[in-house]
Amino acid sequence: MEEYKEILKDLTINLLSTDLNRAKGRWDRTAIDANDLASYPIPSTYSNTPLIKGYEATKQSTYNTRNLSSTSLSHLHSLNQTKRSVLSEEIERIDKEINNLNKVKFELQSQLLRSREFDLELTDKLSQNPFTSSDNSTFLPDEHDDLPINMPFMSIQADPCSLNDLSIDKPYGHLITASNNPSPRIWNLSTGDEVAQLTGHTDDITSLQFNNNSIVTASRDCSIKLWNKSDFSETLTYFGHTKPIDMIQASQHNIVSGASDQTVRLWDLNSGQCNLTMDLLSYLDRPHSQLQSQSPYIGGLQFYYNALVTGSADSIIRLWDMRTGVPHRNLVGHSDAITCLSFDQYHVISGSSDGTMNIWDIRTGKVLDSLQFESPLTDLQFDNRKVMISGVGDVSMFSDGFRDAPRLQYKDIKPLTKAPTEDRVLIDVREPNEVIQGSIPSSVNLPLSNFEHALDLDDAEFKHNYGFNKPSDGIDDKRNFIFYCRSGKRSATACDLAFRRGIKNINNYQGSYIDWLANEQAKDKAGKEEEEDD
Repeated sequence: MEEYKEILKDLTINLLSTDLNRAKGRWDRTAIDANDLASYPIPSTYSNTPLIKGYEATKQSTYNTRNLSSTSLSHLHSLNQTKRSVLSEEIERIDKEINNLNKVKFELQSQLLRSREFDLELTDKLSQNPFTSSDNSTFLPDEHDDLPINMPFMSIQADPCSLNDLSIDKPYGHLITASNNPSPRIWNLSTGDEVAQLTGHTDDITSLQFNNNSIVTASRDCSIKLWNKSDFSETLTYFGHTKPIDMIQASQHNIVSGASDQTVRLWDLNSGQCNLTMDLLSYLDRPHSQLQSQSPYIGGLQFYYNALVTGSADSIIRLWDMRTGVPHRNLVGHSDAITCLSFDQYHVISGSSDGTMNIWDIRTGKVLDSLQFESPLTDLQFDNRKVMISGVGDVSMFSDGFRDAPRLQYKDIKPLTKAPTEDRVLIDVREPNEVIQGSIPSSVNLPLSNFEHALDLDDAEFKHNYGFNKPSDGIDDKRNFIFYCRSGKRSATACDLAFRRGIKNINNYQGSYIDWLANEQAKDKAGKEEEEDD
């Protein structure tokens, strides 16, 4: 801000200096002799401060006009009119210069705002990308690079056989791959070089994971091993399953494993002790004989604290409470073995050998959406806005949510700022430190980082925190909700989250605050140009 003030100050001094030189030059070019002007009294209003420094046209008169002839008075009148004309023209010109300065000021303010927004992007990027080495020659793209679609920027020949699993510890860190051999391979993602192989299993690796400072691997030899990430040495082996292990997931203190012996086990990460065994044979809905040949039996497994979700060869997804070891809900809808799944606070997304992907509501157990594919699904990952699905010979991505909210433009938003109504709510999902730099008039702030937590608050607490009535699911809430952010990406995420909560009448302001600023500036510029023409 201080730099901006100095720039504006320098511009003002330069312009006023130019004004003074021009005024003196114009005065010198008039036909009036300076001695004549000094010898005639020019009536004027007394002022101690000249209009422009060094310009003495407003001096107090000390002459008496009662003894002057009519000719002298006429000459004096002519001189005074000339003086008034010069002053009026100078005032008009200075007004124009002030308008020009205001334009310069407005442009500098816009540049400052864009600089702050860019700084926020850089700060966010630095916090997410730990790779800072400048002496590495490998090409490492970031999210702003324009890469060709479907073109890899690095290829690693991990194994001539098919890969069973892989895991990455951090961006541009290490990759570990598992294939049909007993030794997982570790790769440096900055160079593409192999770093090490983990030797210890006696059969093919089926599942693996980076876990903080360790690596966890599972094998068809019915064992799980824990490895030190720093020197790749073996730390601990877990025994208990009687058939090949299909899948594992590790956390800071625990490991959960599912195996073809039709059990799921909870292990203590540090001691290797099995604390809980969940036997799926007790909960089978299909005859056991039909499932004996199914391998892998556990096709999907994920846990979070005490919540566990499994998908198995009997086509059923089970939601478990790991405090009791008992399933409290079954999700039935697929017609073949479950091959992959993932869940969040409200939804489970599952893939099956029947070629379908289902989105389930955990609270009701119902299917919210379903997609059919031509081949069996093998794996999937999802976040709030995107689902990536892999099948036999194909990978598909679904972005911007499954339900794309209607997109509004500046012309739709502008009337809301002039005449706000209770049935149309304009919601800014940016963070508070962004909002204080400017926002769309009449909008309310509900940061995306607090979005889901806020919708869990009761109505009174929500209104107290955010200043408007909480959106409700169902058809009772007739209001239209319009979300915007900086560019339209976070608002699209908010639309998807709102839809998944059952909120109706959702809209996304395409272009969001960047588009709003551009249109407002264009209108201001057009208005000033019209005033100057008038």
